Amino acid sequence: MRGATRVKGLAMTPELIEQTVETYTDSIDRYLKLVQMVTNKLEYELRQAKILGRVNGRVKNPDSLRGKLKKFSTDEKKKERIKTPNDVFNEVSDLAAVRVTTYLEEDRERVAEIARKVFTHRNGKPDYEYDVKENDPRIKDNPHNFYRATHMQICIKPEALRGFDANLRKAHCELQITSMLAHVWNEVEHDIVYKGKDDLLPQERTAIESLGLLTKSGDNIIGSLISAGLQREKAAEEHRRKQSERFQDAASLSSFLKSYFGDKVAGSKVDFDKYTEEFRRILVGLGWDHPSSVSLKFSPTLLDDAKRESVKFTKYLQKSDLQGKIFDPSTCDFLILTTYVADFASAKKYAEENHGKRREVAMLKAYSAFKN
Repeated sequence: MRGATRVKGLAMTPELIEQTVETYTDSIDRYLKLVQMVTNKLEYELRQAKILGRVNGRVKNPDSLRGKLKKFSTDEKKKERIKTPNDVFNEVSDLAAVRVTTYLEEDRERVAEIARKVFTHRNGKPDYEYDVKENDPRIKDNPHNFYRATHMQICIKPEALRGFDANLRKAHCELQITSMLAHVWNEVEHDIVYKGKDDLLPQERTAIESLGLLTKSGDNIIGSLISAGLQREKAAEEHRRKQSERFQDAASLSSFLKSYFGDKVAGSKVDFDKYTEEFRRILVGLGWDHPSSVSLKFSPTLLDDAKRESVKFTKYLQKSDLQGKIFDPSTCDFLILTTYVADFASAKKYAEENHGKRREVAMLKAYSAFKN
């Protein structure tokens, strides 16, 4: 790489800083390519894992790098570690940076695990230089500091670097993982506190602290919203499933009755293929036209009650010379009668709203006369 020779004289001289910025500027397209590859890969992996979040990347502006190196020049430890432009590419961790902002705070670790799976790390650096920032004593012991983020250093796996991408072999990218609301505080704190920490007014510091507390509460609110949304979607899906399972025709109802009851109901054989549509119509009218409704409503106790009622109703019809014309207990007529026994008022309302020539309506009229 051009400009990699050691600059004579003191470390981090203005000359070295300018030479470093020039070297970085000449290779900035390489970092843009790295950021795009990392961003694309993470966006895909988040979709696959169904993690709600956003992925954004950037490369450091050369002027920003210049300012950072000037700060380094006042740090005894850092300025001794940077003596050539190449040292900058190892020492400065965020020349290329990608940020994942998750809707849920608890998804941070899930994203970190994805990064471990799909990327590699720098040679000689353990565990992707994994760093949960709020665990640092500098932040943890400061009740006014609400910075929350996980930082990692990642590299593209060698097997993915072919052709024009081979020049990314030693390039590393800083991965920042944070929740969306924590990101708000992180950015505001950086722009207001970090850059102007020497002359902040008391009310500014109070406002920043209040914002930090709000972001923590906000994370919980977002979690509750997402949980409620998932429950709503689950309920809607269950409703759609139940709707699709409703008896759409006599054949689907007949098939269910055969599998549910066998060939007998309350000890007597029933032909589930006869007068099935009449039974289905009254089930629809009562809102019982779903397998779960039939299972719930047509209990053994109700069916036994209906069988006794059927015997009495049959004797009544025989006296009226109507037996066999509007009621045959060996068919689905028996189940129609069971709906009358279960909920006579609703069945009567159904009859009032439908044509009197329908079999189930005519049967109800006869049953009403029988009851009176």
